[in-house]
Formats: sequence, structure tokens, C-alpha cells
Amino acid sequence: MREKKASSQASWSILAGGVSDARVEAYRLRIAVDQMVKALQDSPAIEEVYRLCGDTFLTIPDTLAKIERHLDKTNYALITMGADFYRQRLPHSDRETVDIASKYNPAPEAARNINSEIRVAGATGAFFQEIADIISEKMIDDGEVIITRKELPDNYFRALLEYEREGFVQNFGSYLVVTPEGVRDFLS
Repeated sequence: MREKKASSQASWSILAGGVSDARVEAYRLRIAVDQMVKALQDSPAIEEVYRLCGDTFLTIPDTLAKIERHLDKTNYALITMGADFYRQRLPHSDRETVDIASKYNPAPEAARNINSEIRVAGATGAFFQEIADIISEKMIDDGEVIITRKELPDNYFRALLEYEREGFVQNFGSYLVVTPEGVRDFLS
């Protein structure tokens, strides 16, 4: 029985390591694809790229996002399945440290942002629809849109501010500016 348990633990470790390694490679691929897309956006060669392989070129980021999501889901499942094993191996003081740390900071910032966006958006996508409607009504020639705090519920305004890191909005306190990139993203 002991051999089987040790073998299961080794198999689990190999699987977890493989998924983690694949996630790192997917991240590297994401960076390369983003750099390629950015480099081609301002290039005169973009027309030729779209002519020769436009469908493939446009499919790569979406397919990569699906791969990343599957890897994250598998990694989470492996972490959940292996939690008891690792918890049992830790001394009590280490377990307590981990429990306290995870209780007060249960998820990395990216996961908290994704969860808060999902809560705000709801099942119907009301958040994204509201933002798209406002952008459509207020869009000016240069592509920027100004949205004041009074135009949105507080939770929508705060959720919109989370896109500042991506360069989709700029915060000016009582109002924000949706950048041309943000306009394209919300209207797509």
C-alpha cells in the first residue's frame, strides 16, 4: 500500500510540475504574440500579413487565452487535490503561518481583479453593456471618451478604473478618460 501512495504522490508532483511549466511557456508565448501584434500594428506590412494569414493571425490570441484558462483550471485542481498531502507534511507552526497568510490574502491580485469584474459584470454582462453604450453615445473623433463619476454607479466606476493598468482608461479623480485602445476593447 505504501508503494502505491508514494507513486500517487510522485505522479501528482510530475503532473503539477508539468502544468506549471506549460503555464510558464504559455506566458512566454503570450508575450511574444503581444509583441508581434504591437510591432505589426504600425507596420506597412500589416496589410500583407492579413492578406496571407489574417484568420490565423487573429485566432492566435484567442486560442492562447483558452489554453491559459485550461492550464489555470488544471493547476487549481491539482493544488486543491494536493493540499491535504502538503498540509500533513508541514509542521504545525508552518501550517499555521500558511493558514493565516492565505486567510488574509487568499488570492493574488490578478485573481481578485478577475473575480471583482465577474461580480460587477454579472451573468448578463450589464457592466460591459453599460460602458459600451456610454462610449457609443459620447465617442468623439480622436477616439477618447470622458466619463464622470456621476454617469455610472460607484461599483461600475471602480471596476472601470481597474483597466487603468492595461492602458484602457486614465483616472483624473472625478472623471476618467477611456483611451482609444479602451474604446476599441469595450466596443469589440
